[in-house]
Amino acid sequence: MNTSGVQALLDRIYEVKFSRSVPLTVILLSAIYAIYRSTHYLIAAFGLGWWIALPTALFIELLVLGAGALVFISLRRAFIAELTQQDADLSAWGVHASMALLVVSFVALIGIAWADAWLMTEDALPSLLMTLAQITQSGMIVVFVIIALLDEREDLRAEFAQVARRSCPYCGSPVSPNNRKRHMESCPQRPHA
Repeated sequence: MNTSGVQALLDRIYEVKFSRSVPLTVILLSAIYAIYRSTHYLIAAFGLGWWIALPTALFIELLVLGAGALVFISLRRAFIAELTQQDADLSAWGVHASMALLVVSFVALIGIAWADAWLMTEDALPSLLMTLAQITQSGMIVVFVIIALLDEREDLRAEFAQVARRSCPYCGSPVSPNNRKRHMESCPQRPHA
């Protein structure tokens, strides 16, 4: 292999290693393990059959992923409210409520991680390690939501700037570029100096 081939290979590894698909894959794989661990705990601690424990564990993990999605959606909506200067207070309530749901779902999942490890080992160190692993997964979900939101905000800024260039700043009506100046001069909502 020549130097440029080695460099190309290293560049490709770097792209894969630091792409969004890697942390998303890790989050999803750790979710599968969390479902397995929660299923084990529900069977061992409460004597549930697997046909009850598995859907319950799946539901618990879906609550976490759903709450993460709600945080993204509510933060996106809050940013749109900021850009449009409409419903900012209501959007802020949505953000707070979705974050509270995410925290509650994290506490439930982290609690199950501790309880299952304690049930199996009755030792604080393995229980702490399993809890830290669950906290890491929870943190990765938060960071992934933040990164996705930052990308979405960038796209929304560009979209709103494009809409602003195609509409009247006084009345908000869509205006073609060749009629923009004429419309703005005669717009009934134009402030008169």
